[in-house]
Amino acid sequence: MNYNMNGFMTSQMHSFAALMIVVITIGTLHMIAPDHWLPLSAISGRFKYTRARTQGTASLLGFLHSGISAVIGLAASIIGLLFISYLKDGFTLIGRILLIIVAAYFIVNGYRESISGEESAGDDTTVRSALAVSIFPDFAIVPFIFSTLGLSNLSAIEIIVSFMVVSILSINVMAYIGTRGLARIVEKIPPYYIDYVMGIILLATIPFV
Repeated sequence: MNYNMNGFMTSQMHSFAALMIVVITIGTLHMIAPDHWLPLSAISGRFKYTRARTQGTASLLGFLHSGISAVIGLAASIIGLLFISYLKDGFTLIGRILLIIVAAYFIVNGYRESISGEESAGDDTTVRSALAVSIFPDFAIVPFIFSTLGLSNLSAIEIIVSFMVVSILSINVMAYIGTRGLARIVEKIPPYYIDYVMGIILLATIPFV
């Protein structure tokens, strides 16, 4: 009995560790995409933002982005919980389904961006409006919040907090190096490349859910 319980707890710990690693990776990758930090860098340079204002704006954008993502993830998870009693091993099944759906979203979105050839325009109005893109929610967090609820509420909180911290730190780092002309290579990476990578990571995570 104790052996089975210890084995179960060890398995849960391994699953949580794997999910945490993926969430941190996704949070970092998503904010590295130029469409999240490049508009801020452009505005910062054009309107002579101070370093404090640039980093403060980056922190706000990162907080709104990750916060909205977390709220959507929690809402989706609560809705899923309403139907969980009808499914055997519901957390595992729904978690995997969500991973497939979100992975497909990123891959399809990446493909659409690649064929549309969308690029940020350089006029002031467009660049200002582009800041809204930085807070667009990351649906990739949804299946992870749902899956960790199957472990414990604390696990879900840890996942959300980690995602938010990583998102805020990542956009701050990119804003810092971007405003100093040190991100020439990264800023040339098409956003749809990041979408493809995130889709692949999500699909590779399915066995750990």
